[in-house]
Amino acid sequence: MAQRPKPKAPRPLGASPAAAIAEAIRQAQRLLVCIHKHPDGDALGSAIAAVLALEAMGKQVVGYCPGPLLVHFHDIPGIERLRPQFPGGQPFDLALYLDCADLDRVLKDFKPPCRTVNIDHHKSNALFADLNWVDPAAAATGELLYALFVEMQVEITAPLAQALYLAIMTDTGSFRYANTRPETFEIVARLVQRGADPALAARLYWDNVSPHSVRLRAAALQSLTLEAGGRLAWAQLTAAQFAAHGGLEHAPEGLSSALRGIRGVEVGLLFTEIPGEGIRVSLRSHGNVDVSEIARQLGGGGHRSAAGAVIEAPLDEARQRTLAVLRRALAP
Repeated sequence: MAQRPKPKAPRPLGASPAAAIAEAIRQAQRLLVCIHKHPDGDALGSAIAAVLALEAMGKQVVGYCPGPLLVHFHDIPGIERLRPQFPGGQPFDLALYLDCADLDRVLKDFKPPCRTVNIDHHKSNALFADLNWVDPAAAATGELLYALFVEMQVEITAPLAQALYLAIMTDTGSFRYANTRPETFEIVARLVQRGADPALAARLYWDNVSPHSVRLRAAALQSLTLEAGGRLAWAQLTAAQFAAHGGLEHAPEGLSSALRGIRGVEVGLLFTEIPGEGIRVSLRSHGNVDVSEIARQLGGGGHRSAAGAVIEAPLDEARQRTLAVLRRALAP
């Protein structure tokens, strides 16, 4: 494994991050597009859109998705543009990291030996690249990519519009979450005008789960526990349950959000045991509790209403550590 280079001070982008990144892309010919492990709809939609846009510019592009990929994502248009294997040994002029708060979320202890760009909307982002565009006000990384494509005068084709629509739809919970802004609706309106199909995106994402995923959801809900006077709801999924019901690719998406949806609950919390990786902690709130601060104390990060961390410890220990932090946060 290549030794991690010493971190450099991030290069300031001034008033126009999109312009600086657009110029870096114009100067590059061979580009790598990377997203994080356990990718969500924003990461996948953003990566597909980036690959399509760069190919339309005549660039040589490799899209890398470390996975594992949830089953219902196998059907989204353009997913074949992303490779599950890291393209080691290939030369690149520029690497684009999309929706990644830090490098380890892509591939542990590695940084491509080329210029790097970091486009993200997580306020916990480590600003690890040569060019960083991190805007926590954006509802999704897909919004930033749309602004970048406008800056570069990239034609928004129907496939590209569909990918960006997926990115924004998923990270706003179909425009239900507090991160949805007037600008969000303006962007998706333009995407629909360019050929994005909202019904198709919703069906493939929300109404396309596997039977294994439904059984895993049922197994998790059997562990449902309410604490802090009903303000905290948590559940867990163990490695044994995944093994019994088809594996990680059938993990039920949105379960922590469903826990948050229980009447009176302020924080929904899901523990997921991932063999060889640790315990993934997914936190969701209605905004009164800043779960990004909870996640930060656990070594993770995210947004005020949606955050997470990975704890390298047995399930019981990770659960007790997390619950101790939340009990303090929710104390009267």
